[in-house]
Amino acid sequence: MGMRAPESDAIDSAYPLVMAEAEWRSVRKFAAPYAASLFVMVFELVRGTKDSFFGDEGVSVWYARKSLGSLVEVIWSEDANMGPYYLSLWFWVRIDDGDLWIRALSALGTVAAVWGIWLVVRRWSGDRVAAVAVAVFALTPFVLSWSMQARGYSMAMAFTAWSLVFADRIVEQKGRWSGPMFGVMVGLAVATQISTAFVFVGIVLAMFAFAPTRQIARSVGTAGLVAAGVFAPFAWAVISNPSQASWVPNLTIHLFVRNFLSAASGGFWALMIASGCICLAAASVRSARFRPYLMALAGSASGVVGLALISLTAKPMFIDRYLIGCIPLAVIAAVGGWSAVWPR
Repeated sequence: MGMRAPESDAIDSAYPLVMAEAEWRSVRKFAAPYAASLFVMVFELVRGTKDSFFGDEGVSVWYARKSLGSLVEVIWSEDANMGPYYLSLWFWVRIDDGDLWIRALSALGTVAAVWGIWLVVRRWSGDRVAAVAVAVFALTPFVLSWSMQARGYSMAMAFTAWSLVFADRIVEQKGRWSGPMFGVMVGLAVATQISTAFVFVGIVLAMFAFAPTRQIARSVGTAGLVAAGVFAPFAWAVISNPSQASWVPNLTIHLFVRNFLSAASGGFWALMIASGCICLAAASVRSARFRPYLMALAGSASGVVGLALISLTAKPMFIDRYLIGCIPLAVIAAVGGWSAVWPR
């Protein structure tokens, strides 16, 4: 029998080390979204045991403890917002109806948003920028606040973040189901928080600005039909109960600034987000690499402007939590802008 070459022995001995390093790299690239998800859940565990339910949370719990038929009647004819959340919570409390368990559903909505942000930013700029994006999002005080509340706002953030994942795939013309899935996310987001409709106006306009092709037009048309179908069961309550949110005061400059800063988590966070968005606008002029981020920038900007316009012309709706769909997109846009100027 022949002797084994020394090189073969060296290769065999090194093989486990090579495989271990490859596995570590595979785990490490998912470290950021896992860490952000764990942080949100632990924060919910700590804070959720300390705070009692406030008024609107009590409404959520009351709905969830009704019979399914009574809940469907409420969603169909009375409550014009959060239908998908109420249905999810109804099934959720069939497992357990403790306060912490009820609030855990909202925390899971934020976790879903974390993964949507990570996927789209990682595709555009790689692991490092994606890690910064999910860290900023998970640490944003306004996000953490609504991750603890038994309301559907975190779920609206998740649907908005994932809509950007599928919008990107439509622009890249990847996947035959990207159009319908974009429509599903849009329909669920609008049914959960109707003010997110303004966010999607900006996203769609940016999609056509990037690639005004017939294929994208077909995908967006399909998405529109799917979104209409998803939203349809929740639409009648919007039409038949226009008095909802009648307590919102008329929009003034003071009210605009106060609610905008509240949604941005205060002046410091607002300054950080604004600086990143300005950097993004400048970078996208110089390099096409940053132009996909303009979908996020357009969506967050149109969400704010659209809600302000409808508040001035039709019905006052400009309060901080109605801007919730803008938050994940604003974080994505800001981090994309920062990545254009930080050292490589």
